[in-house]
Amino acid sequence: MQRAIRAACADAGMELRRAESIFRGGVIIDQIREALAEADLVIAVCTGKNANVFYELGMAEAMGHQPILIAPDATHLPFDKAHWRCHMYGGKRLTTRNLRPRIVKAIEETLVAG
Repeated sequence: MQRAIRAACADAGMELRRAESIFRGGVIIDQIREALAEADLVIAVCTGKNANVFYELGMAEAMGHQPILIAPDATHLPFDKAHWRCHMYGGKRLTTRNLRPRIVKAIEETLVAG
């Protein structure tokens, strides 16, 4: 799944920056907030209902981003995030193999809409 996201960003000409890859002195959440403010778009991997991901997703929404959500299935989304389109990859038809072109399309559509 991570490989598909990385490849889709490259296909779309986007630099992928992960929140967990910010390594510098200072307050982590301030650095994440700064990165979100500078981002052209936000992709959120919503597996396991990770509290950090949903906190960051809330900040992104408050900043006006229309996030691209990715999850194995709908059980990974809390009810207040289910209104966003989510690219699922845990089924027979929607798999990690066909995730890459769907993410590329979502990136392109999000950039046009934004």
